[in-house]
Amino acid sequence: KSTPWLRKRINKNKHKKPLELIKCESGETIHYMGNPFTIHVSFSKKESIKIDNKILYLQTPFMDLNADHSQKRIQFLSKWFRQRAKDIIEDRVTIFSKLINVSPKSIRIKQQKTRWGSCSAKGNLNFNWTLMMAPLPVLDYVIIHECCHLKHLNHSKAFWNLVSTYCLDFKQHKKWLKEKGYLLKIIA
Repeated sequence: KSTPWLRKRINKNKHKKPLELIKCESGETIHYMGNPFTIHVSFSKKESIKIDNKILYLQTPFMDLNADHSQKRIQFLSKWFRQRAKDIIEDRVTIFSKLINVSPKSIRIKQQKTRWGSCSAKGNLNFNWTLMMAPLPVLDYVIIHECCHLKHLNHSKAFWNLVSTYCLDFKQHKKWLKEKGYLLKIIA
């Protein structure tokens, strides 16, 4: 017999269809900055990724449809996402930390299973690279949230007041992550 808590969790997730990890093949869709892009894989001796007109062009020497080549394409795409995350998140942390008047000790981009971001007591900010699949306002909310933790290392009323000063519709973005965040975990 299931507990009320377990029944609630099962019912809550019924509408979510099971998520399949992409194989990084032509025709698949992946999101970047909240927008869907169709993957187009083509042969090249050197790997590269370009985005143009809703298409993510992945050039790779790993063209076979076997699992090993698929994994190599996924690793390259993940590395590309991590680099975009490093560049974009660091720039946006710089902007928001100046506005909020805080100074993070370091900014790290990680693959975290359960968190979008975190702030340590030492002032280090960590961000999940899969946020690059989310819309920019959602990414900005997470950055603002973590920068505000540099002033309030808790979720007190003062913390949320500070967040709302720099992100008026933070509740909407928080809700988006709660309801659609599972969509950001489609590549390894």
